[in-house]
Amino acid sequence: MQMLRNSKREPLYTPAMLMLILIVGISFSGLGFVAPLRALYGRELGATSIEIALLTSSFLLAGFLASPMIGWLADRFGYRRILWVGLVAHTLLMLAYIPVQNPLLLLALRALEGIASVSVLPPARALVNVAAPRTRQGEALGVLSASQAGGILLGPVIGTLLASRVGYAPSFLIASALLALSVIAVIFLPRDSQLKSTTAALESPVAFAGLFTRQLLLAYLLQLIVQTTQGVISALWSLYMLDRGASLPAIGLSFTTFALPLIFLTPLSGRFSDRHGRYWQIVVVFCYSASSFASMASPSRSSGS
Repeated sequence: MQMLRNSKREPLYTPAMLMLILIVGISFSGLGFVAPLRALYGRELGATSIEIALLTSSFLLAGFLASPMIGWLADRFGYRRILWVGLVAHTLLMLAYIPVQNPLLLLALRALEGIASVSVLPPARALVNVAAPRTRQGEALGVLSASQAGGILLGPVIGTLLASRVGYAPSFLIASALLALSVIAVIFLPRDSQLKSTTAALESPVAFAGLFTRQLLLAYLLQLIVQTTQGVISALWSLYMLDRGASLPAIGLSFTTFALPLIFLTPLSGRFSDRHGRYWQIVVVFCYSASSFASMASPSRSSGS
C-alpha cells in the first residue's frame, strides 16, 4: 500500500496553479492584441528601418539590464507582489502608446516595456516552480507556456483586424483592459508562502556563487539566445509579411498559427522532459528552429538575385 501511495502522481492543477495559468493567459491575450502592431505602428509614425530595429534592441537591453534587480526585488519582496507591479506597469504602457506621435518616444515606451516584461513572466514561472510538485516541474512550465500561447491565439487576429478598419488605438485600449483584468486576478492569488505544494518546499537561499554553476550558466546562455531570437523575429515578422503583400488580418493570423502548436505540444514536451531528460530535447528543438529560420530567409535571397 505504501508503494502504491508513493507511485501516485501528485496533483498539478491545484487552485493556485489554475489561477497562475489564468493570469498568464489573460495578460498575454492583451499583449497579443498589439504583438503584430508595434513595428507597423512605428512605420506609420515615420520611423526609419534603424529605429524599428531599435524597438527590439531597446526592449531587450532594458529587460537585460533590469532583470537582475527585478529578480532581487522578487526574492526580497515576493514574486506575487512583483508580478502585480509588472502587470500594472504593462497596463499603463499600453495606454501610453495611443497619444505617441514621435518614434523616439516609441523607443522609450518599448524600453519601459522591457522592464515590465521581466517583472511578469519570470515571477510567474518562479511561482509555478513553488506551486508545482517537484516531479512535475517541466510539465507545469509547459502548461504555463501553453497558457501564454493560448493568450495570443486570437489577440493578433482581432487586433490587426481592428487596426485595418479603425486604426491602432482600439487594439491598445483592449490590450490595456485585458492586462487590467490580470492585475485584478493577481489580487486573489495566494501569497508565495501559501503556494507551496506538498513536495515543492521553499529551499534555503544559496550563496551568490551558487547562481553561476555550469548548469545555470548554460541555462542563462540558452535563455539569452531564445529571447534575442524571439525579439528579433517578433520585431521583423510583421514587416516581413507586409513587404510580401500580406494584409493586416493575415499578419495577425500568422501569430495565431504560431501559437496553436505551442498550446498542445508544450505540456507534452514538459512531461516528456520530466521523464526522459531535457538536454537532447533542447538540441533537437534548436536544430529545428535554425532550419526553419534558414528556410524563411531563402525566398529573400532568391528574390534579390
